[in-house]
Amino acid sequence: VANITVQMVSAEDKLVKRILARKKHGKLKKREKMLWNFQNQIILFTLVLFVLGVVTWTLLWLFIVQAENKDALYFVGLFRVANIEFLPEYRQKESKEFLSVAQNVQHVVR
Repeated sequence: VANITVQMVSAEDKLVKRILARKKHGKLKKREKMLWNFQNQIILFTLVLFVLGVVTWTLLWLFIVQAENKDALYFVGLFRVANIEFLPEYRQKESKEFLSVAQNVQHVVR
């Protein structure tokens, strides 16, 4: 055996190395906790903004859109023309047959 080295380390050196290693490890944990807290803050802020947006949109819809719809009146009805045979030309608004029947119906309604 030609190459042998001996290294002697005192107990104090080992203790100092362990303390330094723990301090470094503790600093890393603190940085990770700070980063995690910052990420949580961003997520929480985004959720709060989202909830505020949903609440605002809902209140606007309830008080503005619903109020506008209550003021309007809608009338729906059915009008039947009796004693007239239905022609396929009545489906086209621009045809002569449709326009003549529409004028007759408007005259009767008035």
